[in-house]
Amino acid sequence: MNTTEATILDIKASPSFRTATSISFSLSRRSKSLCPERQVGWIDVHFPCVGHIKTQVRVLIPEEYLEPAKMATVIKSILAIAGIPEDETYEATFVTPAAVTGMSRRTDRHGMTDSL
Repeated sequence: MNTTEATILDIKASPSFRTATSISFSLSRRSKSLCPERQVGWIDVHFPCVGHIKTQVRVLIPEEYLEPAKMATVIKSILAIAGIPEDETYEATFVTPAAVTGMSRRTDRHGMTDSL
């Protein structure tokens, strides 16, 4: 997996730590306070995973990003940053202090799925 710093929407994603099959990014954005940047969350990416779903993504992000289009942009961007094919199966869980929601692609690039 690649470990490149990138901008996703208006948030900077900086590699935080990695293992052989995972990488974690710290999320920060510009602040008007004395500190020019403040951490607003994180993204953990695990790939490849055993089973039909090959990519597991966990995201802690401010609530204003829990719109389907923004969540899809986060997933597309983080897969590209990590060097994971964009058509790979994934399951993503988005968490904020107030809400938990998720997105997944359960059909693989060959048209197979593990659900009805």
